Amino acid sequence: MEFDVVAMPKLPDGKPVGTPLARTLEADLTPDNEARLREHGLTYASALELPPGQYSVRLVVRDSSGRTGSLAAPLAVVP
Repeated sequence: MEFDVVAMPKLPDGKPVGTPLARTLEADLTPDNEARLREHGLTYASALELPPGQYSVRLVVRDSSGRTGSLAAPLAVVP
């Protein structure tokens, strides 16, 4: 299994801010682990360093076959 994760934080006006997060994740899965992954999904945790404020974050995931998925979500960083 291999996939890329990219997260880009943006200000309310759409301008990028901070440093984008970009990671490639790889794992050799046993058949049992692959079945568990297909049934329950995958949890991924990471962090972006941003000053306090209101943002939106666009997250894109691409697997090794080229399939992609994305989402945008609001983010509030409080002091």
